Amino acid sequence: SLLYTPLEISYLNSTADPAFLASLNAVNAAFATKVLFTPLFIAASKIGFVQSNSLFKRTDNNLYLRAAIETSGNALRWLSALNDPNFSSNRTYSLFGVQLSRYVRGEFEMRFKKDIDELNTVAFKVNTGIGIPFGNGESNVLPYDKRFFIGGSNSLRGWRPRRLGPGDEPTSNNIIDKAGELLIEASTEYRFTLLKDLFYGAIFADAGNIWNVLDDVTDPKATFDNLKSLEDIAVGAGIGLRYDFDFFICRFDTGFKAYEPSYGNGNRWLNNFNFSNAVYNIGINYPF
Repeated sequence: SLLYTPLEISYLNSTADPAFLASLNAVNAAFATKVLFTPLFIAASKIGFVQSNSLFKRTDNNLYLRAAIETSGNALRWLSALNDPNFSSNRTYSLFGVQLSRYVRGEFEMRFKKDIDELNTVAFKVNTGIGIPFGNGESNVLPYDKRFFIGGSNSLRGWRPRRLGPGDEPTSNNIIDKAGELLIEASTEYRFTLLKDLFYGAIFADAGNIWNVLDDVTDPKATFDNLKSLEDIAVGAGIGLRYDFDFFICRFDTGFKAYEPSYGNGNRWLNNFNFSNAVYNIGINYPF
């Protein structure tokens, strides 16, 4: 099915508490000021599609595809070009005195599920996205709610939400800068029956990370520069237990950190692959 949103307008205007900014280090304070506390108008248009061969019938092989592209600021800029005699392609533009955010953002997701037999299933997921800001002057950043996040019960289950990345940034409890312009994520599960129509188990592996790409947040640890940056893809693995309530499935997954990009080269594998550093996830229905 085709999805189209001709215009979606958002106004972002948050005020930073000076004491809060003072509690951050210089890099995080600069990031928060640019991305969270700079007033912005977003005038976005979005088009995408969703395709699934299991919407109306059950099959042994289920394929789900989702893709979308979103742009902001371009339509109003084109109107300005038609009506403003002083129009300049290098100039930033405002709406009611507030800067108009310009970016292009794309997403793609694929899920595939194969029933081996009545009691066993394998499932795969690939999820990617990229957001590119442009023409925003001195503050050329992607709005915070248009950035990508990773971790949690439907993502990399070895990490809590917003505790991983960008790149090989150290894991911390500061979730403000745990957002990126580029997302690469993949998961696989082997699902098996423990007690038919009641209890199910799973063995899973997840991999992925987020990075900055083209905005002016230039921390080298957080930036995707070339294919060598793929060495920063984190890997998690784990086991799960699911209980079928007929109308929904209650899921309990235990995720372990198998490969941690925040550790130095040569010391990234299996440092915290144990129950004391595991992440316990509770979710509703399958993660994909």
